[in-house]
Amino acid sequence: MTAKDLHYYEPINGHGLKHDPFNAIVAPRTIGWISSRDAKGNVNLARKVRCRSSVS
Repeated sequence: MTAKDLHYYEPINGHGLKHDPFNAIVAPRTIGWISSRDAKGNVNLARKVRCRSSVS
């Protein structure tokens, strides 16, 4: 691997790619909460997550 094969992104210098990489970020997003209680009365609260893709 040579230095030509590597790509570093420094926002001040721009990315040099055809498309902006930040417009294609896939990130989980909480859309709700699910709660449950077991037989001993212990409560569990968990996030309901939807994977959201933002592509322009």
